[in-house]
Amino acid sequence: MKKIALTALLMANIIFSQAQSTLKQGSHCDLGVYINNNYSKAAVLDSLMKAYTTKLLPGVSIAVYTEKEGWWAGAQGNANTERKMAMDKCHLQYIQSVSKMYLAVEILQLKELGKIKFDEPVSKYLPAKYSRYHKRS
Repeated sequence: MKKIALTALLMANIIFSQAQSTLKQGSHCDLGVYINNNYSKAAVLDSLMKAYTTKLLPGVSIAVYTEKEGWWAGAQGNANTERKMAMDKCHLQYIQSVSKMYLAVEILQLKELGKIKFDEPVSKYLPAKYSRYHKRS
């Protein structure tokens, strides 16, 4: 379960970091989308981030989207541990190159378990609402 949670946090961070901009501590960010501050699972997600930043990670930011509640984004910990600058949901994350290795390992593990096949289109593994965007040859 911890492996799934860490993978989900990593993937959310990668996806969300594409829309983020670098900001100074205490500044307001505009992500270009409405952020639902009343998201039903916000407290749970905040407590998970706090647990990871207390024991394992210097800082983390995540974003979640559901059709019912829209976008929610949050951050915990430090963006800069030396200056004790708090992590903001709008800080630019430079993890893309590092995360490629973890994503590749996860994909290879799924193949070993027989859960995916490399010769199948990615749309086979996506929900129908997303797979319709995949061009078929």
